[in-house]
Amino acid sequence: MRFGSGNVDSSIRLEFMIRTAFKLPFTAIHPIGVGYFQGELIRIVLEFAGSPTPTQMKLADSLLHLFCNYSATGALSGREIPPQWSGVEWTKVEMRSLTERVYELRNCRIDDTAVVLLCDLLLRESSSLSLAACVVSNGGEGVKLLQEPEMWSTYPPRFEALPFGFEDLRPESGAYTFVLELAEPLESTARQTLESQLNLWLLCVMAGGYALAPIEPKFNYVEPYDSIVAFQATIEWTIFKLRAHPAAIDALVNIFSKFGQEIQRVTRLTIE
Repeated sequence: MRFGSGNVDSSIRLEFMIRTAFKLPFTAIHPIGVGYFQGELIRIVLEFAGSPTPTQMKLADSLLHLFCNYSATGALSGREIPPQWSGVEWTKVEMRSLTERVYELRNCRIDDTAVVLLCDLLLRESSSLSLAACVVSNGGEGVKLLQEPEMWSTYPPRFEALPFGFEDLRPESGAYTFVLELAEPLESTARQTLESQLNLWLLCVMAGGYALAPIEPKFNYVEPYDSIVAFQATIEWTIFKLRAHPAAIDALVNIFSKFGQEIQRVTRLTIE
């Protein structure tokens, strides 16, 4: 695999390029082009500074498991991929050399900027992992992830064609209440599914995902208000003290979109 300099096309404006606002302690490489995370086969190669210990391999595996399981919620679909069609399948992991651990993902349908969230998770544990590089490969040419501390990190945005009415009142208190109006009262199995998906979002944020640079990922924080509150065909879920990038809220909207398309129909979502 060949690595580019990061200056793929000088006509591409900086604000539209995939980037992290952190100076990473490891090299991060992703494929050149658009839609590279929408392929039959993607390999993620983690290169360690030395031969990894069993503890380091277990930690790396847990982060990749979180990334893959989280993608299945629809959170990483981005603007164009319907969240209900989004996700990746982890099919294989192996040591390719004494220092390289390779994760094979198939049926990938997530936004390209998901690589930035993956780097957040790795950055959070970088000292424990002793990581030298993270390479996302589709078999073609690769380019270094742009590191631009003067700009915000890029993350998968909200799906643009939501299947329900949507209003964001943009609360400024650090507390967010998500009010979902359903076509029918919430079913018990649907509640369990939604709570499981929301718990994965909480795990991802607390593991460093959507870090708000220059605040380090280890200082991410959020407090959920207990569990889902349901009354007839309306459900509410509240979070407090969110310390993460605003894209974390877009991810929740995508999760609710997938829930509404696959589990129980949502007619309206309001963020208060």
